[in-house]
Amino acid sequence: MKESLKSVPIIFYDLIVYYGSSFFLISAICVAFIGYQNCAQFITTLSTSGVTIGIILLISFCYVYGQLASALSAIIIKKPISYIIRRLKPESENDYFFNYFENCNDFPVLEYTGKSVKKNYWTIIYFIKLVYPSVADDLLKRYARCKLSRVNALNYFFLSVLSLSFHFLKKYNYIPNIIPYHMSFLLWAFLFLIISLTFCWEFYQRQSWFGDILVKIFAAVTKRLEMSDKMIPPIKIT
Repeated sequence: MKESLKSVPIIFYDLIVYYGSSFFLISAICVAFIGYQNCAQFITTLSTSGVTIGIILLISFCYVYGQLASALSAIIIKKPISYIIRRLKPESENDYFFNYFENCNDFPVLEYTGKSVKKNYWTIIYFIKLVYPSVADDLLKRYARCKLSRVNALNYFFLSVLSLSFHFLKKYNYIPNIIPYHMSFLLWAFLFLIISLTFCWEFYQRQSWFGDILVKIFAAVTKRLEMSDKMIPPIKIT
């Protein structure tokens, strides 16, 4: 069981959140605004050194943009979703917001985190990492998937706005017709918006699942620690 939960959280986090989301964005731009054939033809004209430099620039861009998108998605995507959840109050609201204090009075979380860090799931994750590192690594993977959904929602929302902007620029002949497959910018804007909303829904679901499993794993960990303490005989001082 322990071996099956092992991971490389730092590398995995960077790959899935920063690089994964950026590659999705670049791929969508190539398909919608440039065209796959045009990209392939451009790559064939590059020399070996040009390809090497291009890969280095691509990796650097993906990491820097991934960090920026991660920060912006917390404002542009997460805040509106959180506002909607507060208004609609679905059954998974407590899991989504990590409301462990008001609704789990018999749960000893205050003993380890303190009330000042309410909803701070990082405290719980790193507490678990101190005692069961492999379990915490699995939690970090799940959190990375939540963030990837959020960043993807931002990326496709950005592409939707960009396509809509190009639609109006094209309408007034400010830019040439560069869309492949005879598809309009307005159609791309609608398609990207649908994809963005789908990722918003996925982010909500994944964060709710993450909150649910986090509180259950923490309950299991604390129970296991209590059982371990009872199994250790007290030390007699003479």
